[in-house]
Amino acid sequence: MKRFSIYSVLLLLMLTLAGGVAFAAPGSDNAFPENIQLPDGFFPEGIVVGNGSEFYVGSLSFQGLLRGDLRTGELVLSAPGQQTVGLTHDARTNYVYAAGGPAGAAYVYDGGTLELLYTISFPGAAFVNDAIIARNAVYFTDSFVPVLYRVGLDKGEPDLADITVLPMNGFVSGDDFNANGIAATENGKTLIVVNSSTGLLYNVDPTTGDATEIDLGGETVLSGDGIVLSGRTLYVVQNAFQQVSKIALNSKVTTGVVQAIIPVEGAETPTTADIFGNSLYLVDARFGTNPETTTYQTYRIDK
Repeated sequence: MKRFSIYSVLLLLMLTLAGGVAFAAPGSDNAFPENIQLPDGFFPEGIVVGNGSEFYVGSLSFQGLLRGDLRTGELVLSAPGQQTVGLTHDARTNYVYAAGGPAGAAYVYDGGTLELLYTISFPGAAFVNDAIIARNAVYFTDSFVPVLYRVGLDKGEPDLADITVLPMNGFVSGDDFNANGIAATENGKTLIVVNSSTGLLYNVDPTTGDATEIDLGGETVLSGDGIVLSGRTLYVVQNAFQQVSKIALNSKVTTGVVQAIIPVEGAETPTTADIFGNSLYLVDARFGTNPETTTYQTYRIDK
């Protein structure tokens, strides 16, 4: 099976664009375009839906954060400088939290101005990959260290004095990228983490970090990348297979049944997704290509 390593593509030439530049997407007769063209060389990895029809995309080529509109396709870029991987959005503050990959850090942006507000370092981190907000904290995965990084929230602001490293006891690592996408139940009492290398899903206690494998009846989600939870339905993006697995979970998030495999037609390595209305919106990192000469776009599929 073909595997993709973010470390290998990071050696490619990385671009920078001037901040505050707006891009107009090609016109469409549809209220919501099927695809939205992203800036050439942007090298997207994370996507998250914000307030209204806004969405945000992170850049592996150090171009910071991009804000777009799912209805119009209009795009605005932050100032360049940060490499951003998985994203999560806090509707209460309109803050976007971005995992910083090999920098061992996380970044917090104002979703309106795209200003970088905070840089949060995690000593000992190897590859901070994805993020999720669960009640009064933000959690980040590390693909090479079996821990979660927890940052407390105080009235919506990240509390830099409340940072905890939670070992994921029970999480079994494989040979390649391990902990990747992360999701949280609506009540914030349970986290879900996917292991890209083994294809296993884990129920993780957000207070202790203890991890228990979710029984999928023998099924796996190999190359699982970003995950999205909607009620009891979990969507797992499988980047090497250009597909999304739709999984029905039980109420305790201890078992699941793969209900459908949804192909992402035209994508090469779709990485992450988020939900708006009845659709999943994804980005395609196109790992293995040169970002300097590669075009990128979003994909919309029926969930």
